[in-house]
Amino acid sequence: MIGGTSGASNLKNNNYMGMFAGNLNAAEVQVQNVVPTNGTVGNFFAFVETAPGGANSWVFTVRKNGVSTAVTCTLSGTAQQCGDTTHTIAFNQGDLISVLVTTATSPATSHGQWTATFGP
Repeated sequence: MIGGTSGASNLKNNNYMGMFAGNLNAAEVQVQNVVPTNGTVGNFFAFVETAPGGANSWVFTVRKNGVSTAVTCTLSGTAQQCGDTTHTIAFNQGDLISVLVTTATSPATSHGQWTATFGP
């Protein structure tokens, strides 16, 4: 599974990313994707083109049917990637998936992407 921003679409606090490139919206319903079959999401990773800098950070959280899950990772300082290989979340056919992007600080402007595995 992959998702992210492209073109002029930079990461923003309290915005959502769907699957595929270019999707970022303050309204989650605009970017949620329907999961086509039962499976488990794991090995979640997030990447940014420009590190957040200093004490700033980006937080990426997988959401299921509009609810945040334990699958999350945080990029801070000079980091340009993070991952969560510990947590997984089961999805049923027809469930909705998205990724919430948040921050409590003012990180550098950047495009962002996420990847995850999806399996039975």
